[in-house]
Amino acid sequence: MFANQRERDIILQSDFEKWLGKDFINILSDERSNKFTYGVVDKLYIKDQVADLNKKFYVCGPPPMMDSVYNALVELDVPKNNIITENFD
Repeated sequence: MFANQRERDIILQSDFEKWLGKDFINILSDERSNKFTYGVVDKLYIKDQVADLNKKFYVCGPPPMMDSVYNALVELDVPKNNIITENFD
């Protein structure tokens, strides 16, 4: 699951589409597109997109987004040891 502001911000988009196929999930926060969902990664979005929450989650990005996604995962009962974070700092 990837989150970007605009489609042009997606790094290696064609590679990820090739590697992940239908599992390439991207959401755009500042641009509406026929190809990707519009909005933010929140509890509802995660619940809609991820059928099995009993897996590892890697969270990386700006601190406010990371905090929000981390808290959403915890609220969805994802064990904290299944949430791996990497700060931009």
